[in-house]
Amino acid sequence: PGSTPFPYTSLFRSMGLVMSDMKLTLRSTLTLGKSLVVAIGAAFLIGLFWNNAYSLANSEIATRITPSLIHAVIAIVAGLAGTYALVRPNLNVNLPAVAISVSLVPPIAVTGLSLSKLDWTAATGSFGLFLVNALGIIFSSMLMFSFMNFHAKRKTAERVIKKEDLNIKKESL
Repeated sequence: PGSTPFPYTSLFRSMGLVMSDMKLTLRSTLTLGKSLVVAIGAAFLIGLFWNNAYSLANSEIATRITPSLIHAVIAIVAGLAGTYALVRPNLNVNLPAVAISVSLVPPIAVTGLSLSKLDWTAATGSFGLFLVNALGIIFSSMLMFSFMNFHAKRKTAERVIKKEDLNIKKESL
């Protein structure tokens, strides 16, 4: 698995919603919330310490301030691919996880950087892009889980969750 919890918490939240598993939904929502606080906080601190090293006028940052249709489409496709790879044990889940991370992490980083410069417009725009991307991923993965009749495959879901829990524990050691 990837080095960021964003892909897995998004997919597990969708899984929990489709399976009506409130424990999984709550757990993944709390993990996502904690991850947001850490990511925004880290970007904020980086922005404070390296205040003159970047500009919000930078083209990479500027593209993450305004949500667009192409961002939403990329997030939806990433959600579909990530979900499919997650439930197919013979597929590598890392590539779709990277695609999901690319949709979610940069807008959050820009949010923290923008807050460090007290640029509320950029901060709300980039957080809005994060929300559009996150909702696109969650919605598309919910559709994929539903089409795969996942609500009836609770045992498979529990096995995948246990496997990911073990991987998370291994990464934290």
